[in-house]
Amino acid sequence: MRVIFDEEKNQIDEPMAIALGSFDGIHKGHKRLLYTLKRISNDKKIKSMVFTFYKHPMAIIDPATPMTLLMDNKQKIKMFSELNIDYVKLKFFNKDFAAMDGLEFIKYLKARYDIKYIVVGYNFTFGHKGKGDVNLLRQLGKRFGYKVKVMCPYMEDGLVVSSTLIRDFIKDGFINKANNYLGHIYTIKGKVVQGDGRGRKLGFPTANVSLSSNYTLPQRGVYITRVRLGKHGFLPSVTNIGNKPTFNGKDTTIETHILDFDCNIYYSNITIQFIEKLRDERRFDSKEELIKQIGDDIKFSRRYFTVRGDFK
Repeated sequence: MRVIFDEEKNQIDEPMAIALGSFDGIHKGHKRLLYTLKRISNDKKIKSMVFTFYKHPMAIIDPATPMTLLMDNKQKIKMFSELNIDYVKLKFFNKDFAAMDGLEFIKYLKARYDIKYIVVGYNFTFGHKGKGDVNLLRQLGKRFGYKVKVMCPYMEDGLVVSSTLIRDFIKDGFINKANNYLGHIYTIKGKVVQGDGRGRKLGFPTANVSLSSNYTLPQRGVYITRVRLGKHGFLPSVTNIGNKPTFNGKDTTIETHILDFDCNIYYSNITIQFIEKLRDERRFDSKEELIKQIGDDIKFSRRYFTVRGDFK
């Protein structure tokens, strides 16, 4: 798979089918769209491309509203590669690009790629202020010689699966639902940094994590997780997200206790997979009460991994 950034020469003369969208999270609906892209490309013996953005367009369109993500670009690229996409274009979305109308956008694509098919979701919009829709995309297809495949909504439990819905599930602590709709375990990445050392003083050393991207943070609470640490591979863990109310904390922190592990991992890159929520964050009346609860959380998590045997 070839990944193309803006600064690279990116005119491609090979005929191709192209999928358009942000693809944040690459959830089940996205995967169905991408499977369709690959089926078309295989049937027609043409290349497949995903045209997406280096940063989410909303970061430019509405910078006053913080935009959290389900995936960083490295995670997206890895999953696109696993889906056997031939080309991925990561376009830098800026104000000039946002000002293009629908016709200009299609001209931009056609000047660079030999597009035979375009695959999009049912609610796809394009061009300035999203004024272009799938009907305009079809109309322009007749003019520019490409066919359009519009995917129907992908639904589960009577709900349309979308990145927005999954972000809401994560923020509300419904990790099981989020993972189900994603079709994979929700994963964040960061670096282990020094904290206040309180976990070790309580008898439960933790890795304090500084995120590498503006991920959507799960609701405050305690979660069964797995972490990946370089040569150590995946390890069972318990992760707390919160502001340490027992100690009158103010800042939200991410702290992970890795089961049966005691190595110096400061400044290591770390990956955290959120499997299941154990409980909400709460304030304890004493340090002893907190220690007992942490011990119970670890026992529950250990039983979970013992039953599942899931360390991959």
